[in-house]
Amino acid sequence: MTALINPISVHSQVLRKELPILSAITALAAWQVWNGHISQLDAWHCSLCLLD
Repeated sequence: MTALINPISVHSQVLRKELPILSAITALAAWQVWNGHISQLDAWHCSLCLLD
């Protein structure tokens, strides 16, 4: 809700750098929960993404 009222300004260079990474991690998370079950291997993938 706060982002709708007062959005944070971000430089376009930051978006160019971070958006591909964010998109890849979002796609990985969507793929993992596609079947409605998160396995232990899925949890390890999520943990490894957090280390980057």
